[in-house]
Amino acid sequence: MKKSILVLSILISFSVSGIFAQTDTINFSDYKLPDLKRQSLDFVYNFDNYYNNTNYSDTLTENNVNKLFQINSNFKASYSLYKNTRKYQGRQYGNINNKNYFLKNTFTPDSISEISGNKSASFSNSIILNSFNKFYFKEKYFFGANLNIGTNLYKYSYKKNDTLQNINKSNLITVSPELSIGKGRIEPVTDYVHSIYIIKNLEKENRLTEKISNEQLIRLTKLISEIKNKRFFDSRIKTIYELEKVDSFLQAEHLISEKDARYFTTLNDNWEYAGNQYRNHGYYMKFYILPRLTINNISYKNLNDTNTNTRKIILGETGITLNSYKNINLYWQRYFSVKLATSINKTLSYSDSTNFNETGKKIFALANLGYSWYPNTRTNFIFSVNTGYGPTLYNEIIPDIQTNKDNTFFINLYLTSYYYVSPRFRITVNCNSNYNYYSRSIDSFTQNKINFYFSAGIQYSLF
Repeated sequence: MKKSILVLSILISFSVSGIFAQTDTINFSDYKLPDLKRQSLDFVYNFDNYYNNTNYSDTLTENNVNKLFQINSNFKASYSLYKNTRKYQGRQYGNINNKNYFLKNTFTPDSISEISGNKSASFSNSIILNSFNKFYFKEKYFFGANLNIGTNLYKYSYKKNDTLQNINKSNLITVSPELSIGKGRIEPVTDYVHSIYIIKNLEKENRLTEKISNEQLIRLTKLISEIKNKRFFDSRIKTIYELEKVDSFLQAEHLISEKDARYFTTLNDNWEYAGNQYRNHGYYMKFYILPRLTINNISYKNLNDTNTNTRKIILGETGITLNSYKNINLYWQRYFSVKLATSINKTLSYSDSTNFNETGKKIFALANLGYSWYPNTRTNFIFSVNTGYGPTLYNEIIPDIQTNKDNTFFINLYLTSYYYVSPRFRITVNCNSNYNYYSRSIDSFTQNKINFYFSAGIQYSLF
């Protein structure tokens, strides 16, 4: 395991060395996302029904009837809120999901007394609530308060010839609040890159009267950020509105030399494709405390038996995390994160036959380093490597009174690419490789596992 720790240390040291360096050409720190607030509330309902009635006869029987009736329904409601100011960054999200299923299948032979069939039904209700908040009390210092709540209720029943065969029930709830204090801020700069591409390509087509100033570029970017966060229910109307606003700004600043078809097609092309690169800039470091409670109640009932099981998992985690994004230039972005933490967990399991109690303490370290290359508005190469190491300091299992220590180490390599060679020729590549090591002392078990996945595609149009 010394080699595992060495790999993790080298990765962290290599990445930290340049985290706070300035970009080479474009100063991405100049752009600050303006005050924004965007919220949405959506409802979706789907319903489908299937019915089949089959009559058939053979040499032995007549008027055999088989009927199948099925209903599916799904209801979703989701709410999202995004807000950004100089003193606050936050996202709120809520989702309610209801799924229902019913199936009835009956068979009626020529003798009415022999009717047989089965019925099955299920329903699932889930609620997800997520809240992520940073409150800045100084320019770079913040308090963090996050909350994640998830619930799921599930029931399935099956009857055969009107006799109940089995019922499965599951009730799950997870509550996870987090408090943190830290320094730093990650600024979304996707719109800044978008505005640079627009100006750069208009200049390439000789449609600019003069070089745009840095102040004008910042104002154009803020305009783009504002209009992108305006809610529309028709994508066509949204695009028209956005292009009109950008065009009006460029004309009001007297930046356009010629307003012709090439100008509009260049503007439209860059508006559609140049803003699809997910870019951030900056860093933050925080110390956090994260308690979590999970309760899962499962019951199973059939003709002969009934079983219930309740499991409670109580987790307390605390640690330090660092996240950093650096745009090296217009075409390159680097991402780095590291996490050092310790956790204490307690698992209580109760069933009709046995009780189970487990207490453990772990420390772990995680690191992730990634590079993104965007040679043009349609091409991307994304590479990342992440690794982690986590030994168990103490683990006790009751009622057997056993003590176990385990070690986990992993390293993953990931590459994805979409290469727009020409309008006729495109290439896609996806590659993923990972190594996992696991050992435990309770039975001297050791496992080494290597996985590799690769896929590639070529699209070429002759005419």
